[in-house]
Amino acid sequence: AVVSTQSGHYGRGAAERQKLRDQVVRANTLVREANTLSDEMCKETSFRVILQIPKANLDANKKSQIITSEVAIEVTHRSRGTQTIWTLEKLQHRIFLMREMYESRREEGTLFKKVSSNMTNDPFYEMEKSHTLLGVANLFLEPLNYQDVKLTYSPPIINRQGQIVGHLSVEVRRLPEDRLRLCVDTTA
Repeated sequence: AVVSTQSGHYGRGAAERQKLRDQVVRANTLVREANTLSDEMCKETSFRVILQIPKANLDANKKSQIITSEVAIEVTHRSRGTQTIWTLEKLQHRIFLMREMYESRREEGTLFKKVSSNMTNDPFYEMEKSHTLLGVANLFLEPLNYQDVKLTYSPPIINRQGQIVGHLSVEVRRLPEDRLRLCVDTTA
């Protein structure tokens, strides 16, 4: 029984790796097309395939998954100096809009020309304020159960590529019981 479980585990891992490879191939194809469309319409936007750790796997209490990477698209707006991360699904949706814009500009004869456009309808740009996850830092508070001391700690911030991108300075201490009662909501 153990052997079949292990072979099932490895079989699942192989299937997950194949799925990831297929997504990378699909993403590279779409990125190549998006970059070509961007260049031909003078959009000053570039696209690049990256692998990142899924947000769900950044939880310190979660058991590790077989695949710890997912395909994402790094979008760089050279003229604005900004960078955004899109999901593969978002690029798949936007590529249709980019193609429509390309056909419209081709019919107008405005390819290879910088044309000011309404940013709200431009599939190359992100209008809503998107919050990008910089990374996560894990702080374990269990030591506060045993000692009545101030905990000063600087856990690393780990980004979705698994790299340390900074440190979070934290100072935590346990409240005495009498002060804790003052913090409890008595209106409920």
